[in-house]
Amino acid sequence: MNFRNSILILGLILPYCLLSNEKLLIITHNYSQPAFIDLQYRSFKKFLIDDFEYVVFNDATDHNIARTIDSMCISIGIQCYKVPQKNRTRANLKLDLNRGIFWAAARHAEAIHYSMDIVAFKHPGLVMMIDSDMLLIKQFSVATFMQDYDIAGLRQVRDEKIRYLWAGLMFFRMDKLPHKNSMQFKNGLIDGTYVDSGGFLHYYFQENPQLKILCFDQEYRHFIDENWSNYIFPSHFNGNNFQTWPQYLQCKNCKSTKKTCPHNTRILKELNFDATIIQAIRAKKFPPKVEFILKDTFLHYQDGSNYANQSPKFIKQKKELLFNFMTDILNCHDKK
Repeated sequence: MNFRNSILILGLILPYCLLSNEKLLIITHNYSQPAFIDLQYRSFKKFLIDDFEYVVFNDATDHNIARTIDSMCISIGIQCYKVPQKNRTRANLKLDLNRGIFWAAARHAEAIHYSMDIVAFKHPGLVMMIDSDMLLIKQFSVATFMQDYDIAGLRQVRDEKIRYLWAGLMFFRMDKLPHKNSMQFKNGLIDGTYVDSGGFLHYYFQENPQLKILCFDQEYRHFIDENWSNYIFPSHFNGNNFQTWPQYLQCKNCKSTKKTCPHNTRILKELNFDATIIQAIRAKKFPPKVEFILKDTFLHYQDGSNYANQSPKFIKQKKELLFNFMTDILNCHDKK
């Protein structure tokens, strides 16, 4: 083999090696919760098996919050991008309330598009996009999870014909996706039906039927309510039929679906939840009104921007319980 051929072969192999060793890129968008940045980052450092780069997109409209987000990112040494605020969707109480939190969904979609254009589409490997109030609470490898798939997320269905993924937690193999720059994450109307942020992925999936898509938690989404009881968001929920939600998980011991079931934590044992979670819920030292994703892999605080207008007392209690619980598990669990 002559020198010229050796150089040509090296030129073909080297880019492949660089791509295969690319770090996982984690993107989050923070609107009003600077304190979650450090907590989320610590949860990744503790439980994420993959090497990763964590990037925050600062979408705050309040100048003081925006400065605090910047300062928090600087203090822990992570990259922070400011999402442009010109011509952005703003809160408007006159919007049709039957459409839910339209303004929040629109802002979220705008921030997603910006972050995808700035960093995600250019990344030659795995990307995890995650809400700023979602925390990793057990060991997890994105590379292992995504080894046979191009995109993964929580399935959303509207009117049985419109299918997309929830924008709160999505995984992408950016090195494998066709026409990735054509992906849209907007909310709005599709054939007269309202879709949340991420809804316009429906078109991308239609145009690329060969995609290997993993829809996790397909049976139901699992929540803990304000009384620390288990309930589910049914997988057949179509976005319009609200009487189907919530449904309380039935205890196999007493067949009760009531909030006051004395065997509430037994349900979690049947689902093989971590004992630390079960003990915290039993003692009411766990944040109420939260969501579990991938069984007990991710904890979603929910409503981090308080678009549901919870009382200051409730928010204070919920945050204190969250930070206390996370401090306990970050101190007690050793990353292998």
